Amino acid sequence: MNWIIYALASAVLNSASTVIEKKVLVREHSMEYSAGIAFLIALLSLPYLFVADLGELNWTILGIIYVGSLSAAGAYLFVAKAVRHMEVSETTPLLNLGPAVTAFLAVIFLGESLNHWQVVGIGFMILGIYYLEGSQGSAVAFLKRLFLSKYNSYIVFALILYGLSSITDQMMIHYFNLQPALYLGIIHIFIAINFLVVMQLFFDGWHGIKLSLKRGGWLMALASVLTILERFFMMTSLQSAFVGLATGVKRVSSLFTTIIGGGIFHEKNLIHKFTACLVILSGIVLLVL
Repeated sequence: MNWIIYALASAVLNSASTVIEKKVLVREHSMEYSAGIAFLIALLSLPYLFVADLGELNWTILGIIYVGSLSAAGAYLFVAKAVRHMEVSETTPLLNLGPAVTAFLAVIFLGESLNHWQVVGIGFMILGIYYLEGSQGSAVAFLKRLFLSKYNSYIVFALILYGLSSITDQMMIHYFNLQPALYLGIIHIFIAINFLVVMQLFFDGWHGIKLSLKRGGWLMALASVLTILERFFMMTSLQSAFVGLATGVKRVSSLFTTIIGGGIFHEKNLIHKFTACLVILSGIVLLVL
């Protein structure tokens, strides 16, 4: 059961990095921030490649990892946009739908199945989101608010992309038996390349990245270290558990982020959001059992 310890460690680190991210994004452009932190993470991930067995790689594996890096980069950018413009105590519970999205995608792409308790768990998660977003109004109004609201739609896109990225994680660790260190080193470099290309084509290239790193300073450096450790612990937990189980345990971080982050940034209705978070987490428990 060591995977639970690794997943919980990932949860704590995720919560800390999210709070730091919110603090930096208050004054930073989300694209420049994402590119800057992706560059730092790739740089700090290079040592992984020196301790890993590069002989495990082939063109098929590299191709799959690169496709996964596109999903991961897109998801990170959408989350950064949402965190910048929304209260962290609201974005965090919404992101708890991640295990449900991942479960559905695992059914489609990996042939996994859902039992009746897992379906009930997904129902609890939807109920929690409904409560979080405000139970007043019709179901149609709720869906419009969830999917058509500009910043909520960022979360929806991020959940889909994170789900696809999680499928890549599962394939690399369980089906190709890739070492977590090797996988993380490669995908972080690919993510940084993706952001660099977008920055060069549509923004101000290296200048914007350097400006972001200068403004973010030690907070971005700390967030990068926490993110690397968080992902390493998550990949290590996947060696002994399915992606749905590990992701579900990791989502405990939402409780820490909602209360601690919400308190730091003096956000409103924390009890309401915390209650919604508990309902969603109860659904996650049913989903991963």
